[in-house]
Amino acid sequence: MIGKVALFSILAILIAIYFSGDALNSLYDDEEESGKPLMFTTESLSEFNGKISPKLYLSIMGLVFDVSKGMKHYGPGASYNFFIGKDTTRNFVDGNFECKQNCDDVTGLSSQELRSLMDWVKFYKNNYDEVGKLIGKYYDIEGNPTPYAKNIHKLIERALKEETEEDRLKLKYPGCNMEWNYEQGTHVWCTDQSGGIKRNWIGVPRKFFSPGAKDHRCACVREQDINSSNMKEYEGCDSKSTECFFKQ
Repeated sequence: MIGKVALFSILAILIAIYFSGDALNSLYDDEEESGKPLMFTTESLSEFNGKISPKLYLSIMGLVFDVSKGMKHYGPGASYNFFIGKDTTRNFVDGNFECKQNCDDVTGLSSQELRSLMDWVKFYKNNYDEVGKLIGKYYDIEGNPTPYAKNIHKLIERALKEETEEDRLKLKYPGCNMEWNYEQGTHVWCTDQSGGIKRNWIGVPRKFFSPGAKDHRCACVREQDINSSNMKEYEGCDSKSTECFFKQ
């Protein structure tokens, strides 16, 4: 079990790297010209398990995908067979391979987890055929989004906007270089590449509090961008120095 969870986590990270963006809008893509989407019940979906039917179907956020070409990953006895024949939306981000009920409920997931979930949706849309929708938590019998689904979509949209704002703040206030040792304590300092962002300025280290956050991070800030409302100096440090030593 530990091996499966570890493998799952690695795959999730790779997917997050390669797939990001406007997956939310893709949930509302128009159906094929043939008409309404093929609708599945929980019972009918469960038959596409590689045994009763040779096909392998899984569902995420009520969207049903044919993953038969991934037999070595999803077939009977394979690492991700847990996801076959049902909707286990939540478990795509929490890695719980033993979920027995409410596995499609994403209530309470963090913004980061919701963004990760959308990476998974985009992954399946880009790599497998979408064959229909599952009647239940996300879609009604007519294939329309349920009130629950609409609420989750709003939360995801908010999470995606938060990510955009976080990225903007990281570009404007890059992270500091940091190290610690027993004698000196914590050492934070800024360079023209600290935080992984190459730039033509260095900045000074400050405790930076993102809007709504309780904890701070060390950010490199240009003099003209210093704002006392969401920044604090490190005690005992020269306010104009590019480095600071302190003990916590």
